[in-house]
Amino acid sequence: MHSDLGKNVLITGANRGLGLAMVGEIAKNYNVDRIFACCREPTKAKDLIEVKRKYPIVNIIKLDIQNDTTIKAAVEEVKKILGHEHLNVLINNAAIFENSLDEKSDGSFETPERGYFNRHFDVNITGLTMVSGAFLPLLKKASAAKERALLINLSSTLGSINVALACQTLTNKNIAYCLTKAAVNHYTHMVGTYLEGTGVIVACFCPGWVKTDMGTEIAELTIDESIPHLIKTISNLTKEKNGGYYTRYGEVIPW
Repeated sequence: MHSDLGKNVLITGANRGLGLAMVGEIAKNYNVDRIFACCREPTKAKDLIEVKRKYPIVNIIKLDIQNDTTIKAAVEEVKKILGHEHLNVLINNAAIFENSLDEKSDGSFETPERGYFNRHFDVNITGLTMVSGAFLPLLKKASAAKERALLINLSSTLGSINVALACQTLTNKNIAYCLTKAAVNHYTHMVGTYLEGTGVIVACFCPGWVKTDMGTEIAELTIDESIPHLIKTISNLTKEKNGGYYTRYGEVIPW
């Protein structure tokens, strides 16, 4: 498949679930030179290691989005591998949603637990912000060279204030994850506005409720019903979509 992802793509949280699926989809069906597949513990990422064996264009990079030292080291490693080339796409996929469907949740607004909220905000929005800031200079270099430059954030319809889907689906009143994804949406809109005219396109996407460890087995979609559509939509992203919030098909989601 013709790629409008550029030559080099980086994905966080690539050792399992949606991130692993995105690595496989891009490696198999898109004409890229390199995929930087980032995760906290590369030596334990057995499924990702298998994907790398099948697709040598995959480079497994150690990156813990809660650890600024590993973020800085990951940037330096990616720059070294790229040489004079540029990073074209950053997909911020890494996220957590602990005990999402438990009857009693520390993420409930009625019985909130500070550590639970802090972990979710640290991973889902602070970590995303730190990774994006660290790799943004590489995306700007791609843009300056008139190459593809995309900053993509994985969000969720649960982050939509207007849709308020969580109030219908999360009977345990867990609001923590939803709040972090609302923050991701706001981040996307603000950063997209700041970067308007630079050539870097910023957007966030809901992949749908997918059967993964985080999505659980009761989710509505399989990986194959989500990720191919999502990556196709990202590859077709235009500057007119900058700063927006979309489904895997590119349909606008209300804020």
